Amino acid sequence: MLKYALLFMLIGGFGTFYWTSQSFKQDEQQESQATQHSSTWVDETTGKLHVMGIVLNQSTVRDAEVALRSRAQSAIFLHEEKAADNKKSFRLSMEAYFPSIADHSKVMLVLNIDEALLIKMSERGTPPRVYPNGIVRINPSDQDILAAQKMTIKELRLVPSVQLDSTMLEGRFGKPDSIKKNEDGSIHYYYPAIGLDALIKPEDKDILSFAASRIGKR
Repeated sequence: MLKYALLFMLIGGFGTFYWTSQSFKQDEQQESQATQHSSTWVDETTGKLHVMGIVLNQSTVRDAEVALRSRAQSAIFLHEEKAADNKKSFRLSMEAYFPSIADHSKVMLVLNIDEALLIKMSERGTPPRVYPNGIVRINPSDQDILAAQKMTIKELRLVPSVQLDSTMLEGRFGKPDSIKKNEDGSIHYYYPAIGLDALIKPEDKDILSFAASRIGKR
Protein backbone atom coordinates (compact mmCIF):
# COMPACT_ATOMS: atom_id res chain seq x y z
CA MET A 1 0.00 0.00 0.00
CA LEU A 2 2.87 2.30 0.92
CA LYS A 3 4.52 1.51 -2.42
CA TYR A 4 1.41 2.60 -4.34
CA ALA A 5 1.12 5.78 -2.28
CA LEU A 6 4.74 6.68 -3.01
CA LEU A 7 4.21 5.91 -6.69
CA PHE A 8 1.10 8.13 -6.77
CA MET A 9 3.01 10.99 -5.12
CA LEU A 10 5.88 10.59 -7.57
CA ILE A 11 3.57 10.69 -10.58
CA GLY A 12 1.71 13.66 -9.18
CA GLY A 13 4.95 15.53 -8.52
CA PHE A 14 6.21 14.83 -12.04
CA GLY A 15 2.92 16.01 -13.51
CA THR A 16 3.08 19.27 -11.54
CA PHE A 17 6.69 19.82 -12.66
CA TYR A 18 5.79 19.12 -16.30
CA TRP A 19 2.80 21.52 -16.24
CA THR A 20 4.87 24.26 -14.58
CA SER A 21 7.77 23.87 -17.00
CA GLN A 22 5.44 23.91 -20.00
CA SER A 23 3.69 27.03 -18.69
CA PHE A 24 7.07 28.70 -18.20
CA LYS A 25 8.04 27.83 -21.77
CA GLN A 26 4.77 29.28 -23.06
CA ASP A 27 5.33 32.46 -21.05
CA GLU A 28 8.84 32.74 -22.51
CA GLN A 29 7.49 32.27 -26.04
CA GLN A 30 4.75 34.88 -25.49
CA GLU A 31 7.28 37.33 -24.07
CA SER A 32 9.59 36.72 -27.03
CA GLN A 33 6.72 37.24 -29.47
CA ALA A 34 5.66 40.44 -27.69
CA THR A 35 9.22 41.76 -27.92
CA GLN A 36 9.40 40.86 -31.60
CA HIS A 37 6.02 42.45 -32.29
CA SER A 38 7.14 45.73 -30.76
CA SER A 39 10.23 45.88 -32.97
CA THR A 40 10.76 47.12 -36.51
CA TRP A 41 12.98 45.08 -38.79
CA VAL A 42 13.51 43.83 -42.32
CA ASP A 43 13.76 40.08 -42.92
CA GLU A 44 17.02 39.58 -44.80
CA THR A 45 15.71 36.40 -46.42
CA THR A 46 12.41 37.73 -47.77
CA GLY A 47 13.08 41.48 -47.74
CA LYS A 48 9.75 41.97 -45.92
CA LEU A 49 9.33 44.88 -43.52
CA HIS A 50 7.97 43.93 -40.08
CA VAL A 51 6.32 46.64 -37.97
CA MET A 52 4.40 45.99 -34.72
CA GLY A 53 3.81 42.36 -35.66
CA ILE A 54 2.53 43.35 -39.12
CA VAL A 55 4.36 42.34 -42.32
CA LEU A 56 3.88 44.96 -45.02
CA ASN A 57 2.65 43.65 -48.39
CA GLN A 58 1.83 40.33 -46.72
CA SER A 59 -0.36 40.81 -43.63
CA THR A 60 -4.05 41.48 -44.12
CA VAL A 61 -6.27 43.83 -42.13
CA ARG A 62 -7.52 40.83 -40.18
CA ASP A 63 -3.92 39.90 -39.34
CA ALA A 64 -3.38 43.46 -38.09
CA GLU A 65 -6.43 43.20 -35.84
CA VAL A 66 -4.95 40.10 -34.24
CA ALA A 67 -1.50 41.68 -33.87
CA LEU A 68 -2.84 44.92 -32.38
CA ARG A 69 -5.67 43.25 -30.43
CA SER A 70 -8.17 45.78 -31.69
CA ARG A 71 -10.87 46.13 -34.32
CA ALA A 72 -10.22 48.22 -37.41
CA GLN A 73 -12.55 50.55 -39.26
CA SER A 74 -12.19 50.96 -43.01
CA ALA A 75 -12.91 53.89 -45.31
CA ILE A 76 -12.11 55.29 -48.73
CA PHE A 77 -10.35 58.66 -48.76
CA LEU A 78 -10.02 61.21 -51.53
CA HIS A 79 -6.82 63.21 -51.08
CA GLU A 80 -6.16 66.47 -52.89
CA GLU A 81 -2.71 66.78 -54.44
CA LYS A 82 -0.90 69.60 -56.18
CA ALA A 83 1.13 68.98 -59.29
CA ALA A 84 4.30 70.88 -60.25
CA ASP A 85 2.23 73.29 -62.37
CA ASN A 86 -0.02 73.98 -59.34
CA LYS A 87 -2.92 72.12 -60.92
CA LYS A 88 -5.09 70.20 -58.47
CA SER A 89 -5.48 66.46 -58.72
CA PHE A 90 -7.09 63.84 -56.51
CA ARG A 91 -5.98 60.43 -55.30
CA LEU A 92 -8.20 57.67 -53.92
CA SER A 93 -6.97 55.33 -51.22
CA MET A 94 -8.48 52.47 -49.23
CA GLU A 95 -7.49 52.66 -45.58
CA ALA A 96 -8.13 50.82 -42.35
CA TYR A 97 -7.51 52.52 -39.07
CA PHE A 98 -7.43 51.83 -35.36
CA PRO A 99 -8.69 54.90 -33.44
CA SER A 100 -6.87 53.79 -30.29
CA ILE A 101 -4.73 50.74 -29.55
CA ALA A 102 -3.50 49.58 -26.12
CA ASP A 103 -1.10 52.50 -25.57
CA HIS A 104 -3.66 55.02 -26.90
CA SER A 105 -1.69 55.55 -30.13
CA LYS A 106 -3.51 55.61 -33.46
CA VAL A 107 -2.65 53.32 -36.38
CA MET A 108 -3.66 53.87 -40.01
CA LEU A 109 -3.11 51.27 -42.70
CA VAL A 110 -3.01 52.02 -46.43
CA LEU A 111 -4.19 48.95 -48.34
CA ASN A 112 -3.17 47.35 -51.60
CA ILE A 113 -6.07 47.57 -54.04
CA ASP A 114 -6.55 47.86 -57.78
CA GLU A 115 -7.53 51.41 -58.79
CA ALA A 116 -10.43 50.29 -60.97
CA LEU A 117 -11.88 48.25 -58.09
CA LEU A 118 -11.37 51.16 -55.70
CA ILE A 119 -13.38 53.45 -57.99
CA LYS A 120 -16.24 50.93 -58.09
CA MET A 121 -16.15 50.63 -54.30
CA SER A 122 -16.31 54.40 -53.92
CA GLU A 123 -19.39 54.46 -56.15
CA ARG A 124 -21.07 51.83 -53.96
CA GLY A 125 -20.22 53.68 -50.74
CA THR A 126 -21.94 56.42 -48.79
CA PRO A 127 -22.13 60.03 -50.02
CA PRO A 128 -18.74 61.78 -49.62
CA ARG A 129 -18.07 63.69 -46.42
CA VAL A 130 -15.66 66.63 -46.59
CA TYR A 131 -13.44 67.41 -43.60
CA PRO A 132 -12.05 70.87 -42.73
CA ASN A 133 -8.57 69.82 -43.92
CA GLY A 134 -9.95 69.12 -47.38
CA ILE A 135 -9.86 65.33 -47.15
CA VAL A 136 -12.98 63.56 -48.42
CA ARG A 137 -14.17 60.34 -46.78
CA ILE A 138 -16.48 57.68 -48.19
CA ASN A 139 -17.71 54.81 -46.04
CA PRO A 140 -17.68 51.55 -48.03
CA SER A 141 -20.69 49.28 -48.39
CA ASP A 142 -21.06 46.29 -46.08
CA GLN A 143 -19.79 43.87 -48.72
CA ASP A 144 -16.72 46.03 -49.33
CA ILE A 145 -16.00 46.28 -45.61
CA LEU A 146 -15.75 42.49 -45.55
CA ALA A 147 -13.53 42.55 -48.65
CA ALA A 148 -11.21 45.06 -46.98
CA GLN A 149 -10.52 42.57 -44.18
CA LYS A 150 -8.67 40.37 -46.69
CA MET A 151 -6.63 43.15 -48.31
CA THR A 152 -2.90 43.32 -47.66
CA ILE A 153 -1.24 46.34 -46.07
CA LYS A 154 0.96 48.62 -48.16
CA GLU A 155 1.84 51.27 -45.60
CA LEU A 156 1.52 51.68 -41.83
CA ARG A 157 1.21 55.10 -40.19
CA LEU A 158 1.52 55.43 -36.45
CA VAL A 159 0.36 58.53 -34.56
CA PRO A 160 1.97 58.21 -31.09
CA SER A 161 0.06 59.19 -27.99
CA VAL A 162 3.01 61.34 -26.86
CA GLN A 163 4.89 64.16 -28.55
CA LEU A 164 8.18 62.97 -30.05
CA ASP A 165 11.53 64.69 -30.50
CA SER A 166 14.86 63.89 -32.17
CA THR A 167 16.29 62.37 -28.97
CA MET A 168 13.41 59.94 -28.66
CA LEU A 169 13.70 58.96 -32.32
CA GLU A 170 17.43 58.32 -32.05
CA GLY A 171 16.91 56.30 -28.90
CA ARG A 172 14.45 54.04 -30.74
CA PHE A 173 15.74 53.96 -34.33
CA GLY A 174 19.25 55.42 -34.20
CA LYS A 175 20.46 58.42 -36.15
CA PRO A 176 18.46 59.25 -39.31
CA ASP A 177 20.12 59.08 -42.71
CA SER A 178 18.77 62.50 -43.63
CA ILE A 179 16.67 65.33 -42.22
CA LYS A 180 14.41 67.74 -44.07
CA LYS A 181 12.82 70.86 -42.57
CA ASN A 182 9.55 72.21 -43.97
CA GLU A 183 8.44 75.81 -44.13
CA ASP A 184 5.75 75.21 -41.49
CA GLY A 185 8.38 74.14 -38.94
CA SER A 186 7.75 70.40 -39.19
CA ILE A 187 10.73 68.11 -39.71
CA HIS A 188 11.12 64.82 -41.62
CA TYR A 189 13.58 62.25 -40.27
CA TYR A 190 14.31 59.55 -42.87
CA TYR A 191 15.35 55.99 -42.07
CA PRO A 192 15.61 54.20 -45.45
CA ALA A 193 16.88 50.95 -43.89
CA ILE A 194 13.41 50.37 -42.40
CA GLY A 195 11.32 52.48 -44.81
CA LEU A 196 10.51 55.05 -42.13
CA ASP A 197 9.59 58.69 -42.64
CA ALA A 198 9.17 60.24 -39.19
CA LEU A 199 7.36 63.57 -39.34
CA ILE A 200 7.66 65.70 -36.21
CA LYS A 201 5.18 68.57 -36.00
CA PRO A 202 5.70 71.24 -33.30
CA GLU A 203 2.00 72.09 -33.01
CA ASP A 204 0.30 68.95 -34.28
CA LYS A 205 0.37 65.16 -34.00
CA ASP A 206 3.58 63.42 -35.05
CA ILE A 207 3.40 60.65 -37.66
CA LEU A 208 5.68 57.64 -38.14
CA SER A 209 5.09 56.31 -41.64
CA PHE A 210 6.48 52.90 -42.63
CA ALA A 211 6.45 51.74 -46.26
CA ALA A 212 8.34 48.90 -47.89
CA SER A 213 8.62 50.96 -51.09
CA ARG A 214 10.90 53.42 -49.24
CA ILE A 215 13.43 50.81 -48.12
CA GLY A 216 16.90 51.71 -49.40
CA LYS A 217 15.78 55.01 -50.93
CA ARG A 218 17.63 58.10 -49.70
